[in-house]
Amino acid sequence: MSYNLVQELLKETKDQKPAIDKVNELSSALLDLIPWHTREGLDKLVTEDNERYRAVCDAITQQVDQINADILKSQQVKQRNQQTAFSYLALLLYVNF
Repeated sequence: MSYNLVQELLKETKDQKPAIDKVNELSSALLDLIPWHTREGLDKLVTEDNERYRAVCDAITQQVDQINADILKSQQVKQRNQQTAFSYLALLLYVNF
């Protein structure tokens, strides 16, 4: 998955957080109004939706963290390679003079 796509998915999931919060708020109020025998089903639906939302957010966040770690590692390797190349060039210049 590309970094831009993962970043966009993370943004979209965070944008949906207010909707999830509103569902939680309304379901709590609704639980007080509906008969006891239907409460368990509604509570289960809301709980499952919250768990799915958290799982998606966690998975996307892990992807972003992994990509960021890979980018950092790549930059560090590139920097070490440049330092090695400069050291090698300096050694060649020293030996030739």
